Amino acid sequence: MFAVGIHAFGGPEVVVPVDIPPLPLGDGEVEIAVRATTVNPADVMLRRGQLRDVVQAEPPFVGGLELSGTVTAAAPGVGFSEGDEVAAITSFIPGGRGGHVARAVLDARRVARIPAGLDAVHAATVPMNGLTARLAVDRLALRPGRTLAVVGAGGAVGAYVIELAVAAGVRVVAVGSERHEAFVRGLGAEVFVLRGDDLAARLRHEVPGGLDGLVDAALVGPSVLPAVADGGRVIVVRGDADAAAERGIEVIRVSVQHYATRNDDLIDLLDRAASGGLTTRVAAEVPATTPAEAHRLLERGGLDGRIVLILP
Repeated sequence: MFAVGIHAFGGPEVVVPVDIPPLPLGDGEVEIAVRATTVNPADVMLRRGQLRDVVQAEPPFVGGLELSGTVTAAAPGVGFSEGDEVAAITSFIPGGRGGHVARAVLDARRVARIPAGLDAVHAATVPMNGLTARLAVDRLALRPGRTLAVVGAGGAVGAYVIELAVAAGVRVVAVGSERHEAFVRGLGAEVFVLRGDDLAARLRHEVPGGLDGLVDAALVGPSVLPAVADGGRVIVVRGDADAAAERGIEVIRVSVQHYATRNDDLIDLLDRAASGGLTTRVAAEVPATTPAEAHRLLERGGLDGRIVLILP
């Protein structure tokens, strides 16, 4: 079976088409003929060998944390039928088998139908970052009228957080680069703060009483804590959440896998994307037969949106 994988760690050139055996369909699972699947920072980490201690599998290792495609088989009672167009979140940790495959076999709770009005390529960009944003907003538990800062607002997770928070009645302060100001304001952010030095002080200037919550999607770290009010909450999307707590501030590290089987949340996110309530962005579509190019594009940086591999 066609897949995109790596036999040895290294640069983009080690990511190549490979042939792997298909997985059998188990109880509670669906088999999906994959149409589109994203390339994300975790795939780069896998390729470089940074995940070698947590991926418990033999090469070739296959990345890919989210996908879209068509159901080709389903176990009894899972609620899916052959021909259903779906999107799903996967996990190549620890099994070493992600979404960069011709056919994926997944727990049905990780899968949701794609609603009308959303194409397969854009649908593939929703599960991982969308569920991460949903988890972040839920953990913050801010009431309507409270103030949230989103650092890294122009990124995939940050942008989704803005839209979900605004829909919940939360006032959003967006932190990002100058080129993203118009975009994040269009998502509903009331205030825009340019990223850079003295960020905490500049946020305090905008919100003198301190922020009720903050989502750090750009890994700025504990230097931003002075901008948060006593007893506030900080969500760390990736990286270290062991920053020393101060003034009762709670620092919470979130992992999307905590929400990976929350099928109802994935359904809601896809519905929002189809209706315009969640803004999907595709930076590039790359044939899965030339996957090294996708890794080169991601490492080059400066992209607005996800890189999507298109399966043959």
